[in-house]
Amino acid sequence: MGEIINLQKVREEKFGNIECDFYKDTNSDEYFMTINQLAQVLEYSSKDGVEKILKRNPYLRGDNYSTTYNLSVLEGNRQVTRERIVFTEQGVYDVALLSGKPKGREFRLFVGNILKELRRTGVVRLNKSGLARIDFMRNVLDSMEETIEKQREMQIEQQRQKQKLKDIDNKVDDITSKKVPEDYLNAAKIAAELGLTSSNDRLHAALVGKIAKYIGIRTEETAPYEDEYIKIVFGDTQIGQMIYYSPKAIETIRNWWNLNKEKLKYETYYQRNAKYGSKGDLKERGYKIGKSRYATYKSIDANKSA
Repeated sequence: MGEIINLQKVREEKFGNIECDFYKDTNSDEYFMTINQLAQVLEYSSKDGVEKILKRNPYLRGDNYSTTYNLSVLEGNRQVTRERIVFTEQGVYDVALLSGKPKGREFRLFVGNILKELRRTGVVRLNKSGLARIDFMRNVLDSMEETIEKQREMQIEQQRQKQKLKDIDNKVDDITSKKVPEDYLNAAKIAAELGLTSSNDRLHAALVGKIAKYIGIRTEETAPYEDEYIKIVFGDTQIGQMIYYSPKAIETIRNWWNLNKEKLKYETYYQRNAKYGSKGDLKERGYKIGKSRYATYKSIDANKSA
């Protein structure tokens, strides 16, 4: 951005029990959300949780992700103006992903759907406190526009369904025919970059896949599929599909791994008798993510038993 922004609240929508305000910059058509509400929906006790993410990921301070703005908000019964950190659409997506919070993926989808509708219809929807700050006739016109749009969609529903089927066929042809970009990597190559091998000395692709799923990059979608983080294409006769990660996804996985790998380590030892003590030879070590364990070393001494 790098330019002066002028924010106007254009939408209020509930995510669960939390009221989310969407602001539009009239100078650039970019949409913003405040750090305070982002912390609430991600279930942090305060905005400090999001500020810690900013500290760990300095790139989020860039203009494409966030800025500060003197925002007028309602506190109690009075309107006050305070300087707040506000995030762009991309900033909201990245913070929700990097938080690792269970609701992060659900919230990204929620924001995407709201902004998609705003860009398509331009309809402003505010609660009573917001209505006091806009012209009544503008609200009436917006409601009429929404009604007309719904009527139009009902009239062409049959044509839309036919087009949808055609678009799906075209998407299959498009994704499967495209060459996977050279800077996209599969899980095994990312494991090689991170130096992760399994207990049989093979690249630990399963561990990388678990990390991607844990932080919200992996999806339940199947081939063909593509978004900003992954590309899923059909494999050969032995492999049903192949998953490739974009440079953005690779950077996110690498940053998360470097930050968390030490606290994820575990070790299991043989139980020995009094002669050898309670810790004998190492049986297994690796990393534990959630309830899953991923071994990176196992004892191969057949003469010893657990």
